[in-house]
Amino acid sequence: MNRLASRAVKPGVETLRALCDRARPNSFGFLRYLLSALVVYSHCFPTGGLGREPLVIWTLHQERLGTLAVKSFFVLSGFLVTHSYVQSGSALRYLWNRVLRIFPGFWVMLLAVAFGFAWLNYHHLTGRFGGFFAGFGGGSWDYVKQNWLLSIERQSINGLPINIPFPVTFNGSLWSLVYEFRCYLGLAILGLLGGLTRFGRIGTCIVFAVMAAYVVNRLLDPQALAGSRVFWRDQHMVDLAPWFCAGALLYLFSERIPSHWGLFAVALGITLATLHYGYFVIAGPLTLGYCLLHLALRLPLSSWDRKGDFSYGVYIYSFPIQQTLAGWNVQKYGVVLFFCAALTLATLLGALSWFAIEKPALSLKRLWPTEGLFVRLRRALNSL
Repeated sequence: MNRLASRAVKPGVETLRALCDRARPNSFGFLRYLLSALVVYSHCFPTGGLGREPLVIWTLHQERLGTLAVKSFFVLSGFLVTHSYVQSGSALRYLWNRVLRIFPGFWVMLLAVAFGFAWLNYHHLTGRFGGFFAGFGGGSWDYVKQNWLLSIERQSINGLPINIPFPVTFNGSLWSLVYEFRCYLGLAILGLLGGLTRFGRIGTCIVFAVMAAYVVNRLLDPQALAGSRVFWRDQHMVDLAPWFCAGALLYLFSERIPSHWGLFAVALGITLATLHYGYFVIAGPLTLGYCLLHLALRLPLSSWDRKGDFSYGVYIYSFPIQQTLAGWNVQKYGVVLFFCAALTLATLLGALSWFAIEKPALSLKRLWPTEGLFVRLRRALNSL
């Protein structure tokens, strides 16, 4: 494997895998926070009733900044969790780690929205704090019960929020989480099938098949696929899975992909050109994906998340914060102040979520039984 890699990469040029495996700092934490901030900025326009964001016009309606940031999240996630799966060597351990990363913070956020942000919107509507639980408490519990498995079945609580530019939706950021977890499950199945070994030959075929289906779906007449009963019936899954697959693919072949500023410039040029002139749907997952990974492994911003990774908390709390601020008409002072206020408050809640919920939950990783324990248990059962 090393000989193959050495033939593909010039001497003295480091590969993505070499930079990833080496015990050196990286800037994944900075990029995740930056992408979360871009999502917050993008959501300022619908939640504040501020019209269309500039990127929609510049990209010929191909992308919104928030959607592009979410897709970029999926690339980084595909690369990192594939690395995590390969390092752990256990599908169950890998899934346990993923559950700990996603669900505890998500469940607490649901409670905060149902009984905190909904209460604030009720106060904005009625001018009083009392009476919320008598009239709306049941709806709050329904909100939690219907959304707790990541699939967002309920957006509002008894018709709240209202009297804001983007009504009847408390948290419009959550829609992508279920698709991310489905990608985690797909990767686990792929690993169990042996698709992540020896450059992932099986995995590579599946990745290319998913990406090909994505391109075909986006290029053909959507009406021609309206009655299809295959996976691309869910347009969000079709839009996001190839970006996760691109991240996984870049990891599977990372021993043969050089991390070079010249290649970065070419990939960035293709990304910008297709974003502006069209066909970004074809080039974007790999070209933008390479740019993101190159920056994550090369930028000297490793100390950004030294205190903690607040990006997940920023992502899941920013939208209800923006809805609350919109109820107080903060957006009338302009998009910059609206964005700064929302990002500051979301970062504070993200930090609280990290230290109080996410970090303690991640410490439970060590409770997963070691392989040696399984071996001893099997021997004990065989001796009976």
